[in-house]
Amino acid sequence: MLGVTLRVTWVNRPEIERLRREYGGVIFAFWHNQILIPAYTHRRQGIRIMISQSRDGEYIARTVARLGFVPVRGSSRRFAVRALKEIVKEGRAAHDLSITPDGPRGPRYRVQPGAAAMGKFSGLPVIPCGICATPRWQLNTWDRFNIPRPFARAVIIYEDPVRVPPDADAVTLDEFRRIIEARMQAAQQRAESFFSPH
Repeated sequence: MLGVTLRVTWVNRPEIERLRREYGGVIFAFWHNQILIPAYTHRRQGIRIMISQSRDGEYIARTVARLGFVPVRGSSRRFAVRALKEIVKEGRAAHDLSITPDGPRGPRYRVQPGAAAMGKFSGLPVIPCGICATPRWQLNTWDRFNIPRPFARAVIIYEDPVRVPPDADAVTLDEFRRIIEARMQAAQQRAESFFSPH
């Protein structure tokens, strides 16, 4: 019901659709505190999404499954290798993937290694996303979880894709992790100021 009231602006959407056609899928990377908006805007597309094995993750997994996502359970801390193998297999089968690379417990706006590893092993480009709504509520959680107010304006900004080479070693993977982080932070800053009169 909340999603129906949102007025969403998309930035660089045609480029993402082109990449989806070219590669068979993409990896959407967005911050943990912004999960509510893409859960609505990207629903019913069969996107495979990495969700933690935590109790909170169980609630999220049930909710996004009802919205047409396919949860893959795992995290940076538990069952990581098994979950990575499963979601990479889905990516190679031409499905879109999604990850919140600062989850499940942060630190906020810091990318963990999973996004770069998914890009390397799946061959899909990583799409850093910036998402924001105004006005919104902000919860007192580790990630400052955002909830758009009814009839809020929202923006989804797709930054330039990051293509991780399949032969990337550990050092190279960390370099691409930092590139993903920098582009996600830049996209989020753009999103936060998108509706500013200045």
